[in-house]
Amino acid sequence: MKNRIFISLLVISSAFILIADDLIFKKFGIEFSNNFGYSNTPNFIYSISQSISSILLLGTFLTKSKPYKIAYLFVVYVQLLQLSWVFFSNDYNSYKYFNIGAFGFTILFALLIIVINKAIKDEKSKTQQIDYLKSMIELQIILRDKRK
Repeated sequence: MKNRIFISLLVISSAFILIADDLIFKKFGIEFSNNFGYSNTPNFIYSISQSISSILLLGTFLTKSKPYKIAYLFVVYVQLLQLSWVFFSNDYNSYKYFNIGAFGFTILFALLIIVINKAIKDEKSKTQQIDYLKSMIELQIILRDKRK
């Protein structure tokens, strides 16, 4: 259970990296002197964040534990948001889309908490059922041994 939650958070962080670059530049105004061939620092950081996000997401696929399926919605949501910026926006940067991304992230995170909470309750219920069945089997063995 804990591994599944951790892997889900890694998937979510791979999506968050993609919108975090907007926050960094909007809030801190970071500029590098060397952009390694990119036209400006935001484009350079955007490219790096795409790579890091992909590597992180690929790493979650290689683990034994699988994330909750709702975690993939974060990645799909952010990718669709970025595609809409690329194809439908004339803006130089995606700063306008940060608020939309944050709003969607908040809603998806609330849904994730609900899903994880339900999964924890289901696991506790299964554990209680297993304990009950074990005690019934033990009682049956005791009663069978008394008959002999």
